Amino acid sequence: MPAIPLADDARVLLGNPFSRSFEWANVRVLVNWLGGIRGWPLSRAESRNVLSATAYLYNPTKDESNPYDAISNTPGFESQIPPNKGFWVQVPPANTAPDIEYPRALGLLIPFQK
Repeated sequence: MPAIPLADDARVLLGNPFSRSFEWANVRVLVNWLGGIRGWPLSRAESRNVLSATAYLYNPTKDESNPYDAISNTPGFESQIPPNKGFWVQVPPANTAPDIEYPRALGLLIPFQK
């Protein structure tokens, strides 16, 4: 997947192009750190202010004031991104992740799952 150039405090719409669901917790966030590209778990990316570890999936059956389901690896939350669905993630402002090299771009690595 090509990296997406980001503006500050972006909310990025991504999609699952696969014909199968994938476990959100297994995704790795690709960052340019210490001179190389690294694949960080979502929890580390969130603790370093690179990417929120929660994704938001539109649910047309929910209330109009908040029509999104939180997708997370937290117990009690849905953890799968369904096939062929779009989802949102929030990316904090660039200046809150000072050890990440710029220009900052977002890449997600989605492991193959059977």
